[in-house]
Amino acid sequence: MFDYLIAHASIIDGTGRAPYRGAVALRGDRIEAIIPAQRGAKIALPRAKKTIDADGRALAPGFIDIHSHNDWLLPDPDHIDMLQHLMRQGVTTVVTGQCGLSPAPIYTEKDDEIQSFVDLLCDRQISFDYSTMNAFFESLESKGIALNMAHLAGHATLRASLKGLLTDARLTIADMARLEYALDECFEAGVFGLSYGLGYPPGMFSPEEELVWFAKIAGRKSGVMAVHLKALSAVSPTYPYIPGGTPHNLMSLKETITHAKKAGVALQISHLVFPYEPTWKTEERAIGMIEKEYEDGMDIAFDAYPYAGGNTSIIAPIPVWFLDNFQENIKNAFMMKKLVTLFRLSKKVLKFDMGAIMLLRAFHKPYEKYAGRLFRDIAADLGMDPIDAYLHFAEITEGKARVLLPEFYDNDGRDGIMARVLAHPLCRFETDTLITRKGVQNPATFGTFPRILGRFVREFRLMSLPDAIHRMTGASARRMGIQKRGEIKKGYYADLVIFDPDTVHENPIPDQPPLGIEHVFINGKQAVVNNKVDMKRLHGRVLRKNDQ
Repeated sequence: MFDYLIAHASIIDGTGRAPYRGAVALRGDRIEAIIPAQRGAKIALPRAKKTIDADGRALAPGFIDIHSHNDWLLPDPDHIDMLQHLMRQGVTTVVTGQCGLSPAPIYTEKDDEIQSFVDLLCDRQISFDYSTMNAFFESLESKGIALNMAHLAGHATLRASLKGLLTDARLTIADMARLEYALDECFEAGVFGLSYGLGYPPGMFSPEEELVWFAKIAGRKSGVMAVHLKALSAVSPTYPYIPGGTPHNLMSLKETITHAKKAGVALQISHLVFPYEPTWKTEERAIGMIEKEYEDGMDIAFDAYPYAGGNTSIIAPIPVWFLDNFQENIKNAFMMKKLVTLFRLSKKVLKFDMGAIMLLRAFHKPYEKYAGRLFRDIAADLGMDPIDAYLHFAEITEGKARVLLPEFYDNDGRDGIMARVLAHPLCRFETDTLITRKGVQNPATFGTFPRILGRFVREFRLMSLPDAIHRMTGASARRMGIQKRGEIKKGYYADLVIFDPDTVHENPIPDQPPLGIEHVFINGKQAVVNNKVDMKRLHGRVLRKNDQ
């Protein structure tokens, strides 16, 4: 007798093939049998302890969030409170350790500095005393996790363990030897690759030879290199501004492609976005660069989310020369005047309006009341200029405040850049959300995958339903090297989603569960039943690449 039987389903198996009618039987944590319906014949259903009549609804593999920061929440004993929002979307696996930051290994005297910085990513203060990646994995396994986690080693964490975060100090030969040993341990523990956050410290300070050296190790281990580019916009604080020169985002993309080719490593470009109007015109050139490399045989792809804004740290727009010695510079009148002048110029050149940025969380109790408000409104309330108000928050919160940057695409309609990015066959899907109990949430927390299925598949018809599911599941699993997940196939782990293709969508009411996602299985257990989360049990697993 089977444990579960999902009957009368429209099976979208994650391979991209057309849906077919049938039933799927589960035993333990695996898919034990698939019974296709024969035309004109009634399915002979086997016996099971529990049968779910899908009544023609879609049955798909569990969705894989290919860019997630929820490794910083998983050590929290009550992390299911926050991650239930992803489960209700149909997410069963998160790919973590992104943008260069992972909770392990932290093994030197710099751990206090790292913990201070990553308050941005954590909802509660938790202890990060994992001197090895294996220790981190074993800690999670002993306590249990709500979702499956496939993890990357973070370059920033490794580097900062020796040199700190806010410094451009070069790595010595001895440093490199220590870090090679640490990175080898990460891969032995089972990470799936390496990540860079080149738009943040300390990644922004790292020279080319260092980045290629790290990437070569990942290449030798057959891992993926996921990169938050050094510059996302045409004009950025990362490179000198030269009127009429090459847009910074294209410079950054070219550099990263060059690094990956030198290292011989698979490249995953994190959140391919085009912030602010002058950047929009670079879309065709950027995607053309990626396509050319792919056609020439490079292992390259990218990911994106279906929203026009993205959450990040309040220090993200601040240039490298200011972040080096940030605490001193922000109290220096000359340096502040120089920075404000730069931001005023950016408003003219890039049309980057700091007043249009939304505060998500202040990390400063007197200012938490401003969560969810734009800085132009906050500035008016404080009697300040928006730029001054923004930098005031950066100072008072020691760079920890969380914000939502707008205009990452020209629009979210059928004819917009976002639609073309999401519909591209090399695109995989992500949430990239930073979830907290307090403050205002990124809408991606609640609606990423349902929004793609409802808006971009059903309404805009920019991709077929099987193609979208394939890129959410099987293609993402193969991209990261995750085995026996992402497809509905006998012997595969039973990560499954039952949803209604006719109604699935993000909820029009903010911060509410999506519509149309009915049941979610994680490792053969029902984690979501009729859109209600099982809050008492943790069904996820730490996935280890070398032990699948």
